[in-house]
Amino acid sequence: MFSRIRNRLTLLYTTIFTCFLILFAGVSYLGSTWAVSYELNEEVRQLCLKEAEKQLESYKQNGKLEQESDKEIYDARSVSGVVFYYLLDDKGNVWRAQEPFPEMRETILGKIRTWRSKEGQTETYSASLQNGQEIKVVMTARGIYENQQLIGTLYFGKDVTAYYNVIQHSTPVLIGISFVFLLVAAGAAHILAGRTMIPLKRSFSRQREFVADASHELRTPLTVLRTSADAIARDDKNVMSSFSQLVLADMKDEIHKMTGIVSDLLTLARADAGAIELFKERFDFAPEAERIIRMLEPSAEEKNIQLFLQIYHANAIYGDKERLSQLLTILVDNSIKYTPRGGTVIVALAVEESDSGSLFRISVSDTGVGIEAEHQQQIFERFFRVDQNRSRDTSGSGLGLAIAQWIVEAHNGKITVSSEPGKGSTFAVSIPM
Repeated sequence: MFSRIRNRLTLLYTTIFTCFLILFAGVSYLGSTWAVSYELNEEVRQLCLKEAEKQLESYKQNGKLEQESDKEIYDARSVSGVVFYYLLDDKGNVWRAQEPFPEMRETILGKIRTWRSKEGQTETYSASLQNGQEIKVVMTARGIYENQQLIGTLYFGKDVTAYYNVIQHSTPVLIGISFVFLLVAAGAAHILAGRTMIPLKRSFSRQREFVADASHELRTPLTVLRTSADAIARDDKNVMSSFSQLVLADMKDEIHKMTGIVSDLLTLARADAGAIELFKERFDFAPEAERIIRMLEPSAEEKNIQLFLQIYHANAIYGDKERLSQLLTILVDNSIKYTPRGGTVIVALAVEESDSGSLFRISVSDTGVGIEAEHQQQIFERFFRVDQNRSRDTSGSGLGLAIAQWIVEAHNGKITVSSEPGKGSTFAVSIPM
């Protein structure tokens, strides 16, 4: 039980750590990508503005745009990457160009001819050079005006292929680092879950000891009460009124119920402590099943419930006779309790062959109230009751199915339930032979 809880806590903590890790990695990746992109775009805009101002100043002084190459702006590489620009006159002819690699000319001019972005906006695009190389370029455009008359347009750009290559190549590294951190987070989650289990184990141990001690202490007074009530009932000289006889009968019923609850609590307490040993033997379970059906038939007849036993095997099984009989009693009694009047309960026994060997199967089906899907795993928990239909309307301590699950697991078997509200339930048990 504690190992399952620890595994669930480990999974929960790991999921939380993973979500934070993914969030952190995603924010870091997007943030760094945005920061680099913003820095590159801003750099290109500022360089374009600087060159446009130079060209305007030259036009004011000389009456025309500069035509000689100026290496100053090409050499001004604030980070890295090739800086280039093309200056077009008012008729769209290339007046001046700063192009360190001639093979970029046709690609860049093709982009300029189809330029649609607004002035001052940057645009990033991919292009293929004549030599087959793929590049990424950031470009912007700015018009040069004199007295509100367009005298030229400056297209400024920068080759940012290296930056994007670094980002692309860093992605697998980031994934690898994230995976390592995920493994570390899983280990940390397992350790944290283990530490969380320490007080739970202590609390459960104290609770188990209390239940065991309380069960032992209650058995003696309940035995005295039961024997005393039986003695009063058998005393022929004791003349009681009809009301007193009714009170005595009710008292005996309640004593019987309390004895059953104490017995169930003691069984689970001893099972938790590992103090119960199974006495396995090979025997024919069919006579035991028939005896249990005969024993429970009066309870079924009180509610006009049809109780059927179907036996599909004639082989002897291997297990603890007493515990397997207790298992079948719990399942059949449980079905009778939660099946309305006029319903049906079918008990089926079979031995089937599987890849792992022979399996002894028990199936108990009813036409009862059914169990909702979200409660089908919880019904095996101690004291769990689904709703009002499974509380005041029926007797029971809520420990029967917990004991049934323990008996099945002690035989290395499996118990499952399939149910639909309003249509009934089927409890299926598989025990390896």
